[in-house]
Amino acid sequence: MLCSRFVKAGRVPRPNVRLRVGLSSHTMGVALLLVTASVLTAVLRRRQKALDEDAELKIIERRKMAALKKRIEGSIPQKADAEKTDRELFEGLLYDRGEEVLEAAYSFFPQETERVVAELAKRIRDGSLVRRISGGELYSLFRQVGLRFQLKTSIKVQERGKFVDLSEKLKIREDE
Repeated sequence: MLCSRFVKAGRVPRPNVRLRVGLSSHTMGVALLLVTASVLTAVLRRRQKALDEDAELKIIERRKMAALKKRIEGSIPQKADAEKTDRELFEGLLYDRGEEVLEAAYSFFPQETERVVAELAKRIRDGSLVRRISGGELYSLFRQVGLRFQLKTSIKVQERGKFVDLSEKLKIREDE
Protein backbone atom coordinates (compact mmCIF):
# COMPACT_ATOMS: atom_id res chain seq x y z
CA MET A 1 0.00 0.00 0.00
CA LEU A 2 1.46 3.33 -0.99
CA CYS A 3 1.74 5.87 1.76
CA SER A 4 0.69 9.01 -0.03
CA ARG A 5 0.38 11.28 2.96
CA PHE A 6 4.19 11.64 3.20
CA VAL A 7 4.44 12.42 -0.47
CA LYS A 8 1.62 14.94 -0.41
CA ALA A 9 3.05 16.67 2.63
CA GLY A 10 6.35 17.08 0.78
CA ARG A 11 8.43 15.44 3.48
CA VAL A 12 9.79 12.54 1.40
CA PRO A 13 10.53 12.53 -2.30
CA ARG A 14 8.48 10.10 -4.33
CA PRO A 15 10.38 6.79 -4.19
CA ASN A 16 10.25 3.94 -6.68
CA VAL A 17 9.54 1.57 -3.83
CA ARG A 18 6.23 0.89 -2.17
CA LEU A 19 5.88 2.00 1.43
CA ARG A 20 3.86 0.34 4.06
CA VAL A 21 1.64 2.52 6.16
CA GLY A 22 3.28 3.36 9.42
CA LEU A 23 6.91 3.68 8.24
CA SER A 24 8.60 6.78 9.48
CA SER A 25 10.37 9.18 7.17
CA HIS A 26 13.66 8.19 8.75
CA THR A 27 13.10 4.52 7.93
CA MET A 28 12.12 5.51 4.42
CA GLY A 29 15.32 7.54 4.02
CA VAL A 30 17.42 4.62 5.21
CA ALA A 31 15.64 2.30 2.78
CA LEU A 32 16.31 4.72 -0.08
CA LEU A 33 19.96 4.92 0.89
CA LEU A 34 20.22 1.14 0.96
CA VAL A 35 18.60 0.79 -2.46
CA THR A 36 20.79 3.54 -3.90
CA ALA A 37 23.89 1.99 -2.38
CA SER A 38 23.07 -1.43 -3.83
CA VAL A 39 22.46 0.07 -7.28
CA LEU A 40 25.70 2.02 -7.13
CA THR A 41 27.58 -1.08 -5.98
CA ALA A 42 26.22 -3.06 -8.93
CA VAL A 43 27.23 -0.30 -11.36
CA LEU A 44 30.70 -0.09 -9.86
CA ARG A 45 31.10 -3.88 -10.07
CA ARG A 46 30.14 -3.81 -13.76
CA ARG A 47 32.62 -1.00 -14.43
CA GLN A 48 35.38 -2.78 -12.52
CA LYS A 49 34.69 -5.96 -14.47
CA ALA A 50 34.91 -4.02 -17.74
CA LEU A 51 38.20 -2.43 -16.63
CA ASP A 52 39.56 -5.84 -15.66
CA GLU A 53 38.61 -7.19 -19.09
CA ASP A 54 40.28 -4.18 -20.76
CA ALA A 55 43.45 -4.78 -18.74
CA GLU A 56 43.39 -8.46 -19.70
CA LEU A 57 42.91 -7.56 -23.36
CA LYS A 58 45.87 -5.16 -23.19
CA ILE A 59 48.05 -7.87 -21.66
CA ILE A 60 47.03 -10.33 -24.37
CA GLU A 61 47.67 -7.69 -27.06
CA ARG A 62 51.15 -7.00 -25.65
CA ARG A 63 51.97 -10.72 -25.66
CA LYS A 64 50.82 -11.08 -29.26
CA MET A 65 52.84 -8.04 -30.35
CA ALA A 66 55.95 -9.44 -28.63
CA ALA A 67 55.44 -12.79 -30.36
CA LEU A 68 54.97 -11.04 -33.71
CA LYS A 69 58.18 -9.05 -33.22
CA LYS A 70 60.08 -12.23 -32.39
CA ARG A 71 58.66 -13.91 -35.49
CA ILE A 72 59.64 -10.96 -37.69
CA GLU A 73 63.13 -10.85 -36.21
CA GLY A 74 63.40 -14.60 -36.71
CA SER A 75 62.33 -14.41 -40.35
CA ILE A 76 65.33 -12.21 -41.21
CA PRO A 77 68.42 -13.90 -39.78
CA GLN A 78 70.97 -11.26 -38.73
CA LYS A 79 74.11 -13.40 -38.98
CA ALA A 80 73.50 -14.53 -42.55
CA ASP A 81 72.89 -10.95 -43.67
CA ALA A 82 76.49 -9.91 -43.01
CA GLU A 83 77.76 -12.57 -45.43
CA LYS A 84 75.40 -11.68 -48.28
CA THR A 85 76.06 -8.95 -50.80
CA ASP A 86 73.78 -5.94 -50.86
CA ARG A 87 72.01 -7.18 -53.96
CA GLU A 88 71.41 -10.69 -52.59
CA LEU A 89 70.11 -9.26 -49.34
CA PHE A 90 67.77 -6.89 -51.15
CA GLU A 91 66.52 -9.56 -53.57
CA GLY A 92 65.42 -11.61 -50.56
CA LEU A 93 62.71 -9.04 -49.82
CA LEU A 94 61.37 -8.72 -53.36
CA TYR A 95 58.17 -10.35 -54.59
CA ASP A 96 55.61 -9.97 -57.38
CA ARG A 97 57.93 -9.16 -60.32
CA GLY A 98 60.34 -7.29 -58.05
CA GLU A 99 63.34 -9.18 -59.42
CA GLU A 100 62.26 -8.34 -62.98
CA VAL A 101 62.07 -4.62 -62.12
CA LEU A 102 65.50 -4.78 -60.45
CA GLU A 103 67.05 -6.46 -63.50
CA ALA A 104 65.56 -3.84 -65.82
CA ALA A 105 66.88 -1.07 -63.57
CA TYR A 106 70.36 -2.61 -63.61
CA SER A 107 70.29 -2.89 -67.42
CA PHE A 108 69.35 0.80 -67.91
CA PHE A 109 71.11 2.45 -64.92
CA PRO A 110 73.70 0.08 -63.36
CA GLN A 111 75.60 2.60 -61.20
CA GLU A 112 72.57 4.45 -59.89
CA THR A 113 70.71 1.20 -59.22
CA GLU A 114 73.70 -0.10 -57.26
CA ARG A 115 73.60 3.01 -55.04
CA VAL A 116 69.87 2.62 -54.42
CA VAL A 117 70.27 -1.09 -53.62
CA ALA A 118 73.20 -0.35 -51.27
CA GLU A 119 71.13 2.21 -49.36
CA LEU A 120 68.14 -0.14 -49.08
CA ALA A 121 70.40 -3.02 -47.97
CA LYS A 122 71.84 -0.74 -45.29
CA ARG A 123 68.30 -0.07 -44.05
CA ILE A 124 67.55 -3.80 -44.06
CA ARG A 125 70.64 -4.51 -41.96
CA ASP A 126 69.86 -1.86 -39.35
CA GLY A 127 66.26 -3.09 -39.11
CA SER A 128 64.37 -0.02 -40.33
CA LEU A 129 63.19 -1.90 -43.46
CA VAL A 130 61.67 -5.27 -42.65
CA ARG A 131 58.63 -5.65 -44.89
CA ARG A 132 58.69 -7.16 -48.34
CA ILE A 133 58.73 -4.95 -51.44
CA SER A 134 56.59 -5.65 -54.50
CA GLY A 135 57.65 -4.99 -58.06
CA GLY A 136 55.23 -2.08 -58.36
CA GLU A 137 56.58 -0.44 -55.21
CA LEU A 138 60.16 -0.84 -56.40
CA TYR A 139 59.31 0.57 -59.82
CA SER A 140 57.62 3.54 -58.13
CA LEU A 141 60.71 4.08 -55.97
CA PHE A 142 62.98 4.17 -59.01
CA ARG A 143 60.67 6.65 -60.74
CA GLN A 144 60.65 8.91 -57.66
CA VAL A 145 64.45 8.88 -57.63
CA GLY A 146 64.42 9.92 -61.28
CA LEU A 147 65.33 6.60 -62.91
CA ARG A 148 62.70 6.12 -65.59
CA PHE A 149 62.82 2.97 -67.69
CA GLN A 150 60.42 0.70 -69.51
CA LEU A 151 59.45 -2.78 -68.52
CA LYS A 152 58.45 -5.49 -70.93
CA THR A 153 54.75 -5.94 -70.38
CA SER A 154 52.29 -8.35 -71.87
CA ILE A 155 48.60 -8.95 -71.49
CA LYS A 156 47.60 -12.56 -71.04
CA VAL A 157 44.13 -13.96 -71.56
CA GLN A 158 42.89 -17.29 -70.30
CA GLU A 159 41.71 -19.54 -73.09
CA ARG A 160 40.80 -23.20 -72.59
CA GLY A 161 42.57 -23.31 -69.23
CA LYS A 162 45.82 -21.78 -70.50
CA PHE A 163 47.13 -18.24 -70.46
CA VAL A 164 47.84 -16.90 -73.96
CA ASP A 165 49.28 -13.52 -74.95
CA LEU A 166 46.62 -11.18 -76.24
CA SER A 167 48.60 -10.60 -79.44
CA GLU A 168 48.66 -14.35 -80.16
CA LYS A 169 44.94 -14.61 -79.53
CA LEU A 170 44.26 -11.75 -81.95
CA LYS A 171 46.48 -13.41 -84.59
CA ILE A 172 44.53 -16.65 -84.21
CA ARG A 173 41.23 -14.78 -84.68
CA GLU A 174 42.54 -13.02 -87.80
CA ASP A 175 43.61 -16.34 -89.32
CA GLU A 176 40.15 -17.82 -88.82
